[in-house]
Amino acid sequence: MKPRLLLICAVLIASSSSAAAQTSVVRQGATVRFLTAPGDSARSGKLAKLTADSLVLTSCLNCDRLLYGRAEIKSLQVLRPTPSGDRIINGVLLGAAAGGGLGYITARTCHGGGERCDLAALNIPFGAIAGAFIGGFVGWLTSYRWEPVPEAH
Repeated sequence: MKPRLLLICAVLIASSSSAAAQTSVVRQGATVRFLTAPGDSARSGKLAKLTADSLVLTSCLNCDRLLYGRAEIKSLQVLRPTPSGDRIINGVLLGAAAGGGLGYITARTCHGGGERCDLAALNIPFGAIAGAFIGGFVGWLTSYRWEPVPEAH
């Protein structure tokens, strides 16, 4: 019975949210993007501090100031990397499809016969393998997404 009670307490503690807990999800130095008015262009910069009532930036190229009240911010997002496994898998699949497709095209366009065309069928698997490696590497290097930051209450 005690383990069950501990589990219930842990879930209740973890699910209760305060303004301090909500603002701690964004670390100092993170890239943030925000809107101050509907229809206004998004502003982005490096975060110095985020509290329940203010947003302080260390730098921002398209901002007129570095301190904003949370009440004037209509939308706040933070730039985070997606899980690397998803990025790599998507890159491998897209790269293999593109490489295999290019290999197929080059194999089909071989005319004249001889040894050169006998080996042209190998363009498909080699293209797919090369494309998978390149796609996986590009997927590993890239892919960030904007995630909303909860409002402080």
